Amino acid sequence: MFSIEAVVMFVLYLLGAGLIFGLLFWLIDYVAGSFPMVEPFAKFAKIGLMVMAVLVLIGVILSVMGHPIVVLRH
Repeated sequence: MFSIEAVVMFVLYLLGAGLIFGLLFWLIDYVAGSFPMVEPFAKFAKIGLMVMAVLVLIGVILSVMGHPIVVLRH
């Protein structure tokens, strides 16, 4: 079973990551709309941003399940 603390942290990580990736996605759209010459760059940047968002989501889910991708040792 999951503890309430783990579920709350999971939701906070998802909200934070969603906000950050949403703002970056908006920024790419804004720059592509302001400067039409960067349209190929915008397409590749969106694809890269989506790949990074999926990797972060997988990392967060794995860490909640107890199998983190990166283990920080003190």
